[in-house]
Amino acid sequence: MKKVVDILFALLRFEICETGLCDDIKNSITLQDFSPLFKLSKKHDLAHLIGDALDKNGLFPEENAGIKKRFLQERSMAIFRYEQRRYEYTQICATLEKEEIPFIPLKGAIIQDFYPEPWMRTSCDIDIFVDEKNLQTAIDVVQKELGYRCDFIGAHDAQMFAPNGVHLELHYRLLEDGATKQQESVFAKIWEYDKDNNR
Repeated sequence: MKKVVDILFALLRFEICETGLCDDIKNSITLQDFSPLFKLSKKHDLAHLIGDALDKNGLFPEENAGIKKRFLQERSMAIFRYEQRRYEYTQICATLEKEEIPFIPLKGAIIQDFYPEPWMRTSCDIDIFVDEKNLQTAIDVVQKELGYRCDFIGAHDAQMFAPNGVHLELHYRLLEDGATKQQESVFAKIWEYDKDNNR
């Protein structure tokens, strides 16, 4: 198993850090390594990255077309989900801007830009922060203009779903109960820290 873990990390370094894949790793991969490599990478939601790295390095075995298909399906699904989320994210932002509701994108919407390709950062949802006083207005306009449904409003966010199934979390609180005074003081100034605070 250690060998498969070493292969996985080498492929990740190639894919994310754009570090060259050494010949020792390339030459050490055998036909028997692909199935456990797929299972391990799938378990950690990395199969799309590992498949892309294997493909770019021409490492898929000719003797097993099925394993190549499984890896590349994961890559295709990651790209599809990214494009679907990107479209919905663009629509949501445009709608909130049109209604002059200030908002701050969170998590994946920001982090994905630091990857070599944005589809490499998988995400289950879209996270956007709005001021609590604007929460109901934001829910209403996203429902009316984009057809989202609001399943429930929790202690920190509203859980919403697009007609195509894309999940939106409209956050209105970012701190958990028991936050420190320092955390509270930082988050009290969240709109000052927003680089696009003219929204």
